[in-house]
Amino acid sequence: MVNALDARVKLFVGLVVCAAALPMGGCGGSKTSGPVIGTAPYEYYTDFAKPNSTLTDTYATGIAVDATSDTYVADYTKSDIDYYAGPSYTYTKTFGSAGSGPVQFEGPGSLALDSGDNLYVSDTGNHRIQVISSTGTLLRQITLPPTTAPLIPMALDSSMNVVVLDNGIVSIYNPAGSVISTFPVANSLNLGVAVDSSDNVYVTTGTVSPGGSVVTKYSSKGTDLGSFPSAGTTCQLSGLTVDSHGNVLAPDRGALTVDVWTTGGALVGTFGSSSAANGSFEQPDTVVQGLDGKIYIGDEVSHFISVFTYV
Repeated sequence: MVNALDARVKLFVGLVVCAAALPMGGCGGSKTSGPVIGTAPYEYYTDFAKPNSTLTDTYATGIAVDATSDTYVADYTKSDIDYYAGPSYTYTKTFGSAGSGPVQFEGPGSLALDSGDNLYVSDTGNHRIQVISSTGTLLRQITLPPTTAPLIPMALDSSMNVVVLDNGIVSIYNPAGSVISTFPVANSLNLGVAVDSSDNVYVTTGTVSPGGSVVTKYSSKGTDLGSFPSAGTTCQLSGLTVDSHGNVLAPDRGALTVDVWTTGGALVGTFGSSSAANGSFEQPDTVVQGLDGKIYIGDEVSHFISVFTYV
């Protein structure tokens, strides 16, 4: 299962190119040299990686961080979860394994932490969300419909409902695992989903060719509230998150930056670079804001997790 999923992910991600043509905002800037930052108010803090990681290790499809900077990273390649102790980001342990039993995974994707520091894992190949305690015990699972999607993006809303994007449908599950609402997403790329403080839902949407990917905003009931960036810009967006400052962040795999907009679609700027300096990226893919307030970017090629702070 993992090999088949991995093949779909590599093919799918390799195809994603975008030339946005929808209203609101702008798209990310050009590549930059030097130690960072760009035009958005985010500053490089540090980076870390699993010891002795190689090109076959640590494909970080999900990241979750608690208030003390303890960090969980979903390793898609090995179907397990790496744990780094904060605030030094010291690699401490790995838990889980490939399989279909409790705390086993087939292509883990998005991660999230609830208010009790329970870890939610999007377990793509097993069509479920596993909820795991801080001690590594399975608490419950949410069963999802079978999917052909390469990954199942997931986020938590303000009520700890689980928001799942799968095959062009956003489904919202209550904490007990019952579906409370669903709505369709036009041209979903199944690459990212995020929720803001008002429970509006943001999805990476578009077409592979021709056209391109954009961020589309929906109300919690599924009303289309518009898309960004604006016409005439080019970017290759993947995952996305909404931070506590009301900014929407999305890695731009083309410019090798992170693009930042307001929740209304106005371009704030970019940060990161393609240089070899601190704060640079080789293939930025995953972005989250930790409960510690910092921004975490997973890089598919370098296998580093880069950490930024808001300034």
